[in-house]
Amino acid sequence: MHVQSLLLASGLVPLAASQGCPFAKRATDTNLVPPREIPEDFGICRVASNQAGGGTRSRDFWPCALRLDVLRQFSPQYNPLGADFDYTEAFKSLDFAALKKDLNALLTDSQDWWPADHGNYGGLFIRMSWHSAGTYRAMDGRGGSGMGQQRFAPLDSWPDNQNLDKARRLLWPIKQKYGSKISWADLMVLAGNVALEHSGFETLGFAGGRADTWEADESIYWGAESTFVPKGNDVRYNGSTDIYERADKLEKPLGATHFGLIYVNPEGPDGSSDPKASALDIRTAFGRMGMDDEETAALIIGGHTLGKTHGAVPAKNIGPEPMAADLGEMGLGWHNSVNEGNGPDQMTSGLEVIWSTTPTKWSNHFLKSLLGNNWTLVESPAGHKQWEALNGKLEYPDPFVKGKFRRPTMLTSDLALINDPSYLKICKRWHDNPKELNAAFARAWYKLLHRDLGPVSRYLGPEVAKQKFIWQDPLPERKGDIIGEAEISSLKSTILSTAGLDVSKLVSTAWNSASTFRGTDKRGGANGARIALEPQVNWVSNNPKQLKQVLAALKKIQKDFNAKSGSKKVSLADLIVLGGVAAIEKAAQAAGFKDVEVPFTPGRVDATQNQTDLVQFGYLEPLADGFRNYGHGTTRARTEEILVDRAALLTLTPPEMTVLVGGLRALNANYDGSSNGILTEKKGQLTNDFFVNLLSPAYSWAKKDSQGELWTGTDRATKSVKWTATRADLVFGSHAELRAISEVYGSADAKEKFVKDFISAWTKVMNLDRFDVKVEKQTNYPTTRRMGNLLDLPDEIHTQIYTLIGDSDRLALFQVIYVNKRLHRIASPLLVRHWPFHPEILHKQAPARFALHLVRNPHLQRNVKSIVFDDLIRIEEDDPLVGVDGLDELVLAARQRFPELANDPDWCEGLVTAKVDPVAALLLVLCTRIESLNLTVPYYQESRLLVLNLLSLALGHNGPQRPLENLQLVVFKWYDDDDPGNIQCAAPFFHLPNVKILALSALSDEIPIKSILEEKDANEYARLGLDPDLYETRFPVGISPIEELFLESACLTNHGLLTIVSACKRLKKLVFTWRNHARATDEGHHSAHFTLTRQALLLHAKSLEELAFSLTTHRFRHEMTLVNASRARMECLKDCFGQMNKLKRLSMDIHVLYYHDNSRNETMLDFLPRSLEHLSLECDLACYQPQVLQHVELLCTVLKACGPGTRFCLLKTFEIWLFVFGGIDKDIYEPVNKLALEKGIKFTFNHTSHGGGSTWEIMGMMPKPYPPIANPETG
Repeated sequence: MHVQSLLLASGLVPLAASQGCPFAKRATDTNLVPPREIPEDFGICRVASNQAGGGTRSRDFWPCALRLDVLRQFSPQYNPLGADFDYTEAFKSLDFAALKKDLNALLTDSQDWWPADHGNYGGLFIRMSWHSAGTYRAMDGRGGSGMGQQRFAPLDSWPDNQNLDKARRLLWPIKQKYGSKISWADLMVLAGNVALEHSGFETLGFAGGRADTWEADESIYWGAESTFVPKGNDVRYNGSTDIYERADKLEKPLGATHFGLIYVNPEGPDGSSDPKASALDIRTAFGRMGMDDEETAALIIGGHTLGKTHGAVPAKNIGPEPMAADLGEMGLGWHNSVNEGNGPDQMTSGLEVIWSTTPTKWSNHFLKSLLGNNWTLVESPAGHKQWEALNGKLEYPDPFVKGKFRRPTMLTSDLALINDPSYLKICKRWHDNPKELNAAFARAWYKLLHRDLGPVSRYLGPEVAKQKFIWQDPLPERKGDIIGEAEISSLKSTILSTAGLDVSKLVSTAWNSASTFRGTDKRGGANGARIALEPQVNWVSNNPKQLKQVLAALKKIQKDFNAKSGSKKVSLADLIVLGGVAAIEKAAQAAGFKDVEVPFTPGRVDATQNQTDLVQFGYLEPLADGFRNYGHGTTRARTEEILVDRAALLTLTPPEMTVLVGGLRALNANYDGSSNGILTEKKGQLTNDFFVNLLSPAYSWAKKDSQGELWTGTDRATKSVKWTATRADLVFGSHAELRAISEVYGSADAKEKFVKDFISAWTKVMNLDRFDVKVEKQTNYPTTRRMGNLLDLPDEIHTQIYTLIGDSDRLALFQVIYVNKRLHRIASPLLVRHWPFHPEILHKQAPARFALHLVRNPHLQRNVKSIVFDDLIRIEEDDPLVGVDGLDELVLAARQRFPELANDPDWCEGLVTAKVDPVAALLLVLCTRIESLNLTVPYYQESRLLVLNLLSLALGHNGPQRPLENLQLVVFKWYDDDDPGNIQCAAPFFHLPNVKILALSALSDEIPIKSILEEKDANEYARLGLDPDLYETRFPVGISPIEELFLESACLTNHGLLTIVSACKRLKKLVFTWRNHARATDEGHHSAHFTLTRQALLLHAKSLEELAFSLTTHRFRHEMTLVNASRARMECLKDCFGQMNKLKRLSMDIHVLYYHDNSRNETMLDFLPRSLEHLSLECDLACYQPQVLQHVELLCTVLKACGPGTRFCLLKTFEIWLFVFGGIDKDIYEPVNKLALEKGIKFTFNHTSHGGGSTWEIMGMMPKPYPPIANPETG
């Protein structure tokens, strides 16, 4: 048949469906069930192709051969988006609100080629979402919506998914619009969620994060039947036809009652129309999904409140499913030959049911109809059995004929709810309390859609539910600080020296804990230490007696460590994994590898029993585990097949599975301490002996039992039994592909490779559930090590490579990435991370070119670490690497990211004409991981959009995401010191969560920001539809994490500096200079500034470690004024200096180096902190050379108060910057140099004979390696 070739490949145990496999026949004989009839052409294609893998294959001759296909699925090289594509980052750039708006519009945009029922696609999309997520099975975690598998066979051609191909095709224009930012897996379930909201129902929310796969998941066992529903259930019920007795005996791990169904037959078991029997099937099917009775009832009621079923014409008029349809159908199937084949003639299930009088609006009508009518069994137009209230009111609207109404109708599976005591009780309660139903359905629906998404840490998007549920396997918040290298080393020594903890026990415990992880639904793993809780602590597979002994010892180590470790705490979960790490290192050293270090990442937490779902976690217990030689096969699956399936759940590749088995055998880690498979004389040493002896022709192997589970290895020379092994051992020598891998590890030169590969695979398993620490690409592909991308290298290596590449080569690289695909993949990340690439291209085209590069390559957006806009100027339209089309792309990207400005003609025109300020603002959004920003605004009028959007971005007004939240260093300066910008433009930076260094230049608080804008256009805000108050951002108080603050050329009012400094939580470094603000020479004016400075400094006096300031930058010609000003300043600031007990570096301008106050017997130096290690003084003097001699004497006086045994015994460097008019003889300063040498102080004397101003460059306080923000012409 047209789909049967697919079914053969879809099972976990394909041999069970193979007519020629004796093992499959043995299973039938054992269960005393006569062989089922298999169609002669089952699994056979009528076209005997001799291309593309056609013809007779190995599988045809040897159907029982172990298949490793499931370990090679979803390779990154198959991803058309690129092996490095990161869906998490792509989703973060999605305009989620716009997407939902488009989905809402689609719901009522009925298409002629597939008209919507009642003018609304809500019911269709809800069914699509439900059937995508509803394939999930709790027993093995497979199925569900997590990979978008509904697009592939067999699901795309299942009878139960009939016409969902149309739903996906309706969604294609939206998917096409948003591209890689939204996966099909997410879109299919989001569409149903939006449909419910559109109907008036309030959902709990929605989380994205389901990355698409690009092939069918062949690891899922859908069943062994050879026919679809309404048959297709002979194997799963072991041939039973007793619909009451067989219900709870459905073959594990299946959830559906028939091959080709998602849940149950809506017409009752085997089409019996028996509601009571249907209830039994429902309980089993939904229970296999992890749903209880209330959740089950809620999903059926809620899912059948909207939309309808379709059975207008007989099935004989329906063509083949998509996998069997003609090429011209373009992936669609089930062609309907009646009339238009859609709308009023639509045929899906064959049932024609409308459940509610308001099929497009949320209501409680389903329960009112179900409980309020008498039901009679009737036939649908297609000849299928359904129920109708023959005396019911004609009030159910026809989906296409306005004014036409129908009587109430129901499915047999609906009536099951009132024919089961538990379900009936629930229905009656919800009938009287519809709000309870709403709440129950909201919870159940959210669970249905997200059950296989994993822990909440993987959830993406702005609508993630705030409520946490036990089915999400919640973890507590970590208490205390994470242990460091010293503590890790100490703990490893303690573990290894603890009595009763040997290599075997430690490795077994760590493996048992971590290997519960399932890559299918992201459950299990070591994080949470649930191996110490029920039910895992008593699993037979965990050897409870030994496990409890190990846990008791580790808990004591934990208790003792935490009692004396201060703020650092270790969890039991970390200790379990660390015990395995320590044991492997010990075993490797014993094997001769002395420098081996097993990676360990601390930070796990310990879950509680109340956070653990006993029933659902019970499904994680292994039936058999070949890694530890626990258990064996069944009549349906051989031991080695269970091993491969377990490896698939752990996302392992064939080499990883192989090396782990060999290593665990060497470490003597069998679950019960048996010697089976321990093919070494050096137990507990990490050697490759397992492979050496397994592959050796010196031994012959023979069955030890009738089932072939246990084998003995006999020395051919001595004829004595040397080894015992299981099927899980011998398969690595008997299976051709596994033997090929084993031969690599069994080679004489592979000892070190074996150790390294084992440690790599071990570490992978230990960290599979560490979604809390790794920036994991949201993907369904297994993690592989590749060096095809420079992003794989550490940041420091990046910097070294970039430094080695000359300027011309960087420019050449930038040009060639547009014509060479491989170089594009390799070089783009390097260039992006170091943009601008080259001085020659840091011109008017560069920002637009760079923005376009990121729009077209969204996977690179996260790699931009720094942006420099040294001069915002206009860019030209004729850049050959941008062009008109490229600018149009930027306009589209900008509209998606700046919806509030979408209607602003200036904004769009600015992009089309390549004006740089909107391009720059767009870049700030595209670069989602930017850490440093150096921005110079040329003049406010032309750059208003940039500044406004910068504010909007920083404060999160542009949506739920905050693209600038990773910023750590910001340099924000106004181009013209004589025409400063408004300080309010910088206020948003104080709201960002991670900024540590902020440098501001040429800013003032004298002119309100709104006034500047309104000079150009009084109606600007009204035209844009913006609130002016959004952009007059307030400075916070005491919350900013900024530790280093630079204020250059500040033009502030009396409260400006105090306001800015007050915004910071804990300043460690403060640098500020005034912009020629005080040109008057009166002492009172200076005193006001000193008082102001004193108030600002007192806020952070106890935390400051570095301080630099300059208050009198104008060139005064009245020396007395300078003396008085310096004296007044020191008087004002002395109490500040008295509190600065952490201050190490001080730089300031002072015009009198030393003075003595006879009235109080105090000197200026008495005010300075004793903690100083570096002192830098700037003297701005209007004096000639004779006066310099006096300053030399004063310098010597200063130096005498420094050095060992003096007040400033910690001082190491002393710098003087002297500005004078006229020439100076350097020999004049020789006495100062000589005295400094005697004191052991590094003395630096700098002078200039021309004017200048205090700059951060001069003071040496600017952070490195970031460029100075001062104008190169000044200072």
